[in-house]
Amino acid sequence: MRQKPWRKRKQFISTVVLISLCAAIYPSSASRVAGDRPYFTNKPASPIELLDKYPENKIIMPLDERIGTDSYNNISGKGVLLRAIPNLFSDIPYSSHIMVRNAKGTNDRYYYKCDSLTATECDGATEVSLDLTFEPCWSAQQTDCISRFAVQRENGEIQEATPLTPIFSSVKGENYTPLNFSGVKGSLKNNLPSGGEPYLWTFPKLEHRGGKLFMPLVKISDFSGLFRTIDANFKFSDLNFHLGVMPYSPTLEKTYTPQRIVQPSYNLLPDAFLTEDSFIVEFRSSVPWTSWVRSTVTDLEIKSGKSGSDFVYNASGKPAKVPMITQLIPWTATNMDSLRNIDMGGVTVGRQCDGNVKDKPFDCWVPVDVGSKASFDIYFSMFESIEKYTNKKSTFNPTKWIVEDVPSFKSLYGTWMLSAGAPGAKCIKDYNKNSPMGVTSSNATLATDGPPIWDAKTATLNYRMAALPLLADGSKFIGHYTLQIPVEVAKCFWGVDAPNAQATISVTNEDGKEQVITAVASSNSEYFRFNVRGFHFSSPTIKMKLLTTAANTLSPTPTNSTTPKKPVVKKIVCTKGKTVKTFLNTSKCPAGYKLKK
Repeated sequence: MRQKPWRKRKQFISTVVLISLCAAIYPSSASRVAGDRPYFTNKPASPIELLDKYPENKIIMPLDERIGTDSYNNISGKGVLLRAIPNLFSDIPYSSHIMVRNAKGTNDRYYYKCDSLTATECDGATEVSLDLTFEPCWSAQQTDCISRFAVQRENGEIQEATPLTPIFSSVKGENYTPLNFSGVKGSLKNNLPSGGEPYLWTFPKLEHRGGKLFMPLVKISDFSGLFRTIDANFKFSDLNFHLGVMPYSPTLEKTYTPQRIVQPSYNLLPDAFLTEDSFIVEFRSSVPWTSWVRSTVTDLEIKSGKSGSDFVYNASGKPAKVPMITQLIPWTATNMDSLRNIDMGGVTVGRQCDGNVKDKPFDCWVPVDVGSKASFDIYFSMFESIEKYTNKKSTFNPTKWIVEDVPSFKSLYGTWMLSAGAPGAKCIKDYNKNSPMGVTSSNATLATDGPPIWDAKTATLNYRMAALPLLADGSKFIGHYTLQIPVEVAKCFWGVDAPNAQATISVTNEDGKEQVITAVASSNSEYFRFNVRGFHFSSPTIKMKLLTTAANTLSPTPTNSTTPKKPVVKKIVCTKGKTVKTFLNTSKCPAGYKLKK
């Protein structure tokens, strides 16, 4: 017999109460010391057993956050597998290490882990990569650490989290082999930050679907050290930052997901956020964070500063549902010709099939991977070619809080031509501040990486994205977009009056029709920010323009001297708790906000 919805809810609430009682019995012992360089006290000596102290709220239905490998590698039938799984592997926690091969006196068939570039295992290596995880700040002197993890509830209340337990180090048991060192020793000479273990944290009252455990991540990776001899003068040259917030639950469930953390007698598995609260991750770093940043976070804002010789960064915003697709499209007589002609980047689906199953086209199984958040036109073309044959629904909709550098953006695309285009590249290629040069955030399945494309003819920044129009439950997928760029970059695009200009923002469908949206533009002494929300899919483009009195530095010279009149832009001020925002060209505040009179 099918269980009634109210009974499910009753079961859920009673389990949450159980979790709260258990958490009250086993409180976190850490506390936060405030000040210019805040830190936490009472560092745990070793990981604690979590299954009995923080029992999971049992699953009633499958979680999109626990996508197993069999789900995104569907080989159950013949046809074309449309696969788009953005950021699936981005929030994998790991223990900090330097990985090398071809070191002196070692077997060149194997990779070795070491905790510093002066370790014996690293000596003379010609292949080196780096994976670091920041620990909580345990002293005022410590760097390369998380100094704050907090949440601002929808009612404006702010809760501060405290670190509870590390993961990985000193954990011993069946099917688990701990590392023989506890982290990586930093060296500014080698452009090498310090690293340790990921930690689980708890809030005083906040819970997710499965319990109380959250993992804020600040990670740095670098894979630029191929075929370079590791010596005293070696420098890591392409550090990539990654931030994440993920709920975790200790469970006996055996689902294999990339984010799974194996413990001696149970698993730690990713879980689901319950609300759209805004999370805050603050960290100190011995090296600056300077690349272009992409994200899934709604209303993302990044602030930067310095404390002594440390760089301090603060990222805040709300997690968002990100549609993922693993949909098998069976062959039919009517779709075969069109599907076989889809260009997969130099090789068509038909050619791929013929190379695998000759003379039996209906027996072919071939995946069409449309990338994820990416700038390459081929991914958008592939998506648009195959979308008409889908059921218009995404397969999974996990909620994600991810902020990360566009992978290897500097080393692979040093001229900044990837998405900005040649005219726009000149505004950002020489950026040399100690903060991210720009941030683009969207909950779309596919989205432009890096800077939006500059269109000099219309003096607009254009940002492209794509997703199926419906979520897995059949509801309409509603998009959000945030652009944050330094004021000096905005001035380069639109002229010296950019910070005081009026913004016009539009969302255009693939058929050329404009959508009705909610848009906000604001600026301060450091950044110019655009926030757009309320648009739908499948393949819209956002266009951002500033109406200034100064001549645009990249726009063509006007053909006449007539100065166009500025349009009348209606503004309203809306409040939500302590949040105050200005909205343009609308007379109504969005859901959750009240009109300030």
